[in-house]
Amino acid sequence: MSVSEQLRNVEHLDLSDCHRISDTSIAAVLQNNTALKQLLLEGCFQLTDHGLATSIGDVVERGLQVLNLSHTGISDATVFRVASCAGPRVKLQQLMLDGCAISHHALESVAGNGTLTRQLRRLGLGAPGSIEHGTERQFAEALLGLIDRCNKLVEINVSALSRHISFLPETLGMHSRMHETNLITRDSIIAMRAVN
Repeated sequence: MSVSEQLRNVEHLDLSDCHRISDTSIAAVLQNNTALKQLLLEGCFQLTDHGLATSIGDVVERGLQVLNLSHTGISDATVFRVASCAGPRVKLQQLMLDGCAISHHALESVAGNGTLTRQLRRLGLGAPGSIEHGTERQFAEALLGLIDRCNKLVEINVSALSRHISFLPETLGMHSRMHETNLITRDSIIAMRAVN
């Protein structure tokens, strides 16, 4: 019996910082698993859109609740696949993309998925891999649009985003304490919605 077959009914899979995990191996594990609720791949920097873009969507559509892709090699293509998921089994509540090279287009795609925006409670966008010069305003506007559509959102990590988007704290209405912590909480989100 292969390792991927042995992991068929695993609900919580934490492979964080497993630097040797490849696109092929994670795709095999995800293909056979039908029970996965939590998938933590933070720091698996060899993982790319090539291996995850297809398989990750299937897992999300089977009821995945927590997905951490922080500091992996993914970009917009994988986020687009997650954002294309729909249906009654989609239950994604946490999407962590800290350190990933995503654009405002990826944020807009998540914001455009009503199923995801009704479920999402935590979002990680800290220390982005890169924000293309000249698109900072679009990224901030896409972030605001996503915040506006996610009614259950209680926490967003935006650490180090202000290094890329100097006007982000003012755009998000972050007061000085929030700017220091780089964490937008439920109270802050409610306050932002009241202003907008």
